Amino acid sequence: MESSLEASEHTGRWSWVYWVALGAAILGGVYLRLDGLGEPSLWHDEILHVSVAERTLNESPLNWLLGLESDSENGPLYYATQLLANRVVGGDTGVRLVPALVGIATLPLMAFAGSLVSGRLLSLVATLFLAVSPLHVYFSREGRPYSMVMFLACLMLVLLLRPLGRWSVALGYATCLAAAYTGAMSAPVLGAFGAVAAVQLFWWLWKGRVGNLTVQEVDLRRVSLHFVMAATIGIALIAQLYIDLEAAPQYAPDFSTPRTNVFTNALSERAVKKFVASMSTSGVERVSTQPRSLWFMVLAAVGAGAGLWQRRRATLLIAGMFLLPTLASFAAMIAMGRFYGVRYTCSGLTAFVLLVGLGVVALARLVASLIPPRIGRARFQSAVAVLVALAVSIGVAGPNVVAARSQTYEKLDWRGLAKFFHDASLDGETIVAASRWPRMCLRYYFDQLPDSVPIIDVPQSVEAAESIVEKSESAWLVTAGVRRTGDLRKWMHQFDHILSRQVNELDVFFSPDFKTLLETRFESGRGGVFNAAFDGLGHRFDFEVDDLLLQGAGWSFSEQNREGISFQWATASEAELGIPVESMRTRMIRFRALPFVYPDAPTQTVEVVLNSNSLATFDLEKGWSEHEVRAPASAWVSGPNFLILRFGRTTSPAQVIPGSADRRYLSAAFDYLEVAPVD
Repeated sequence: MESSLEASEHTGRWSWVYWVALGAAILGGVYLRLDGLGEPSLWHDEILHVSVAERTLNESPLNWLLGLESDSENGPLYYATQLLANRVVGGDTGVRLVPALVGIATLPLMAFAGSLVSGRLLSLVATLFLAVSPLHVYFSREGRPYSMVMFLACLMLVLLLRPLGRWSVALGYATCLAAAYTGAMSAPVLGAFGAVAAVQLFWWLWKGRVGNLTVQEVDLRRVSLHFVMAATIGIALIAQLYIDLEAAPQYAPDFSTPRTNVFTNALSERAVKKFVASMSTSGVERVSTQPRSLWFMVLAAVGAGAGLWQRRRATLLIAGMFLLPTLASFAAMIAMGRFYGVRYTCSGLTAFVLLVGLGVVALARLVASLIPPRIGRARFQSAVAVLVALAVSIGVAGPNVVAARSQTYEKLDWRGLAKFFHDASLDGETIVAASRWPRMCLRYYFDQLPDSVPIIDVPQSVEAAESIVEKSESAWLVTAGVRRTGDLRKWMHQFDHILSRQVNELDVFFSPDFKTLLETRFESGRGGVFNAAFDGLGHRFDFEVDDLLLQGAGWSFSEQNREGISFQWATASEAELGIPVESMRTRMIRFRALPFVYPDAPTQTVEVVLNSNSLATFDLEKGWSEHEVRAPASAWVSGPNFLILRFGRTTSPAQVIPGSADRRYLSAAFDYLEVAPVD
């Protein structure tokens, strides 16, 4: 029975507020999912499945029903929607359009689920949390089937909450069939749907034996039986569509914790932290839990407790649709020896959001109920509950808007990288790719350019890469995707580092050296990309990752100190910078440096050399110090100029500092170096 406080939330005065607020939440969710949908370039898995979708056109109609041979993980329904969107819209936007629309459709479905459980206030709060959920936004903007899985999981939950009538039965079968034909990752949520329905069925069977059932309860028992059958059919279809027992690899359970920061064991504490973050504050796998994630967990626990007290059946259904697919996903990863990925547990998100919403509503109504009786009219209490619920929701979920907006852009710009190679490569040059990952991504965007660049995949083979480089006057070396390129990545580091990105672990090198790269590009009229890079830096090196394009040999990676200052160590007796200029005029070269020091270390010196012209030599005292030197017009050339920083000593910390594990040879760290014309 509804309390007076809950009943008052359905009054006309509250009604227009509800519809306006719900509409605003949904419109905000639409914006987050559609704005700039095609701007971030596609990444490996999206590109892979674009090619697989095209191959499915050659499949027979029977294979579309009984299992596509082109892929063993995603299903015909997913590929059919992707093919349709690619034909209608095309481009990178077309690849992501259906997931975005399905993600948008989940928002009103969540509003309906919330209203079934606890009325309009939960409907609004749950929709708001889902609208700004970084995980839901992320997968709604990615050309993969995970937003479809989350939509179907939410639809299954709605069916469990309101299992009445023939339409529920028909929709239950349709939902389970759609889940099976979406992909193998639907198996955990299908299993959860069947298990929860089975528990309901046994409950009604037991209750029917000990007492008379109402007409409605008899209908619930019948519908529960159909749901169990539908889920069973769906799981059987998944076994038929995706599992090839003869060709399937024999996985073994993996109970060890890997010694790597790239992969996460499903049994590790790190996997649990990623799972908590994905349910609350993050859509990407590399983000760890934040303190704010704790509030989500507390609210979900409060929601479960309050729900069990007031609306037990609905809360048990929600908890089951959150816990069961999550636990099943973890169990499957452990049994198959797979590393953890947030995509495997995303089907539990919609149920988790409902639990969080229940917690917010319970706290809001508790605060409203504490109003003294003399002013505690139902309408006033309702207004207080609404205001408190919205304040808590905005305070807890509001910061997620930043993550939802930014994390979908945290993809490696393969489109821009392909354009860079197209603009900077010379005839006869080859790209040597360490694995299929960079070859596939670059080839996809090369096909959209007027001229292509030859790219050869040498799957983790140092010998194959050496053979290609030895036969080429110049070549590009690219590794990306994972750090499992081991010896090959190590071998590539003997060449000059041109580009580096943490996203997808990208590293680009050039053979034979940095000086040849710049000189040959400018000689052939292709130096514009380097001019643009120098202009983009404001003629100032801040020694962040984007500076690598104009950094030659002798540099380490970008680091930050406790004050947030970005710097790089010079790791050789000489460190090289490329400075492309068009005019020969006098300029000032200014830099801020920190020498590597240790007990009894001699004073570090740095000589500034421009195009073989020694400009000045400085003593670098302990601590950060700033220096400047005048570079006359006669020292410059039009085109690429080479600035050499030559040091008096370079030393490994591991050799001179007890307990140090840093085996790099360090000369000095640089905060910035700028080149400014003299007026």
